[in-house]
Amino acid sequence: MRVSDKRTQKSQLGAAARRCVAGMRAVLILVAGVMFHSSSVSLADSLSNTDGKHDGKAELKKLQGVYQKFLALQKLQASDAEWEQFKKQVQGELKPVVKYLSETAYSEYPHLLHMLWASRDWLPKMLDSARTTPSQDQVKFIKNLKRAEQLINKGS
Repeated sequence: MRVSDKRTQKSQLGAAARRCVAGMRAVLILVAGVMFHSSSVSLADSLSNTDGKHDGKAELKKLQGVYQKFLALQKLQASDAEWEQFKKQVQGELKPVVKYLSETAYSEYPHLLHMLWASRDWLPKMLDSARTTPSQDQVKFIKNLKRAEQLINKGS
């Protein structure tokens, strides 16, 4: 085999690998979108507790799910178009969560305050600033989410 044939073969393999990775990214985003959408239906139903207590478990689970999907995109080094699609999806899905937290979070429910700060204040910034590497916004989002989880687990 000649040198030019080897280079052509390598080039073709590289292009195929790039197409394969792009396809896998598209599938991941599609699957994440389906999972994200199906989980939001049950969350909207569970936002209002009939017993008057706000345990925050459903909201925490939702925010943790968003963060896991965020980490997957960050690890894959997703394209700007993929990030923008994810950002719009997250904004739409979390709108009722942020509204609920805004209406119920106060000093009696500090776990809800931490989730409000994470979802309203840090998540939108993190979606812009931490696409390729962790940022201060991501650190603050994680800090508030972990504190909310600690408070919820302490109360259980």
